[in-house]
Amino acid sequence: MVRNKKFWVVSLLLLFSIVSCSSKKEMRRNQADAIRKLGVAHMEEENYATAFQQFQKAKELNPDSPRLYFDLGNFYYEKEKFDKAIEEYKTALKLKPDFASAKNNLGKAYLAKKEYDTAIACFKELIDNYIYATPHYPLFSIGQAYFFKHDLKSAEIYFKKSLAMNPDFTFATYWLGRTYVEMGKGAEAVEILEKTVDQSPQNASGYFELGKAYILAKELKKAQYAFEKVVALDPDSSIAGEANMAINRIKSKY
Repeated sequence: MVRNKKFWVVSLLLLFSIVSCSSKKEMRRNQADAIRKLGVAHMEEENYATAFQQFQKAKELNPDSPRLYFDLGNFYYEKEKFDKAIEEYKTALKLKPDFASAKNNLGKAYLAKKEYDTAIACFKELIDNYIYATPHYPLFSIGQAYFFKHDLKSAEIYFKKSLAMNPDFTFATYWLGRTYVEMGKGAEAVEILEKTVDQSPQNASGYFELGKAYILAKELKKAQYAFEKVVALDPDSSIAGEANMAINRIKSKY
């Protein structure tokens, strides 16, 4: 009887120790997550130095958090340190292989480095992930990669696939319009870029590409109007300077 009593006492003490240890780990994880979120908030306010300090504190408390490495990847991406960003995204994926957002941002980092084929491979993995909620994003990014590779036909295909999933996705509309401009397809470019400026009427870049499309379509008065909108919307930009030169060329023709 005494032996049984000792056994239960030891068992209870061991159980209490395990629960206590587990509870401390959970507290550290929760504390680390709160600090990580504070770092994200600072990053959104562009307080990058403070954000990085918070991420480092969070790492000390919980070095196995895939979300933390994802946020660090975003930090380095914002600072245009793409090799560092890639390293952090890969760590996040090692800890959580199904972390779709980390895979997407890894592709974006490779895209920023102009490693287009590697970027395309990352994005294609996401397309095959049937539980990924926003597949129109990686489809769009593949289109961008092909655009920068000067494979305009493939770019057109993927921008259209992205728009088939989300017809109101303005970025894909704009880039499809740019693709048509590069292909010299004036009528198609005008149609899609008019939709772009309807969707985003404050987008000077959209009007700039529309002006180029109108020139291809030989609609010079409409082109002049589009370029004038560029200057009005963003007068200090480099494209405003190009728009002004285009306006002068158009005026010299009639």
